[in-house]
Amino acid sequence: MENKVGDTVPSEDTINATNEELTKARQKLKPFLVSLSVEERRRALRFRPGGEAIVALMAKLARQTGVSLPGVSVEGMEGDLALSKTLSSVEENAQVLLDAVSDTRLQALSEAWWAATALYTSLSRVADSDPELARALKPATEFFAVGRRTPKTETL
Repeated sequence: MENKVGDTVPSEDTINATNEELTKARQKLKPFLVSLSVEERRRALRFRPGGEAIVALMAKLARQTGVSLPGVSVEGMEGDLALSKTLSSVEENAQVLLDAVSDTRLQALSEAWWAATALYTSLSRVADSDPELARALKPATEFFAVGRRTPKTETL
């Protein structure tokens, strides 16, 4: 496996400073953000691509005709769209960061697991002739013994 990550690890100071900056950014935007429950996300109406033009048209026509509905505000509708547009660049930027962090963690864990399984394979072969190593390797042997098993076929 190609070693893509892990040769350099950010310092604790770098991670702490980054987390502080992310927390500050979250706090700056907090007055404009909401957190939805799983159920609220599921029930939310989905904005169709190109819907911005329809929102603008509905605002224009409602103003021209004087149509109003209880609990429906043209200004509120326009404000919702403006908020979405304003936050879109933040979302894209945050997603790029999240994707890179997630990909790096995935690669790091993959490389670590590849190395661990390779070492386990070699050490378990040596342990066949080294009882002390076999005892020391027991937690790993038990760990690897848990998992998918092919059903044993009964023989008569």
